[in-house]
Amino acid sequence: MPWVALSVYLLRKTLKKYDFSYDIDPIYSEFREGDVLHSLADINKAKVNLGYDPKFNVESGLFETLKTYIKD
Repeated sequence: MPWVALSVYLLRKTLKKYDFSYDIDPIYSEFREGDVLHSLADINKAKVNLGYDPKFNVESGLFETLKTYIKD
């Protein structure tokens, strides 16, 4: 699976795509000192050293998680 940059905007868009009653409007403001503007995780070491092999990307994993919580 290729890496994917995920923003809060894209996360919200994904939640709305599956219509999980997530309808909170974001509040945008200026960046503050100390805010992390971009952060990328690299899982290659986990793949090589631990045999990590993710079965879900962010969108499908989020969908499966939400299905479970909403069902219960």
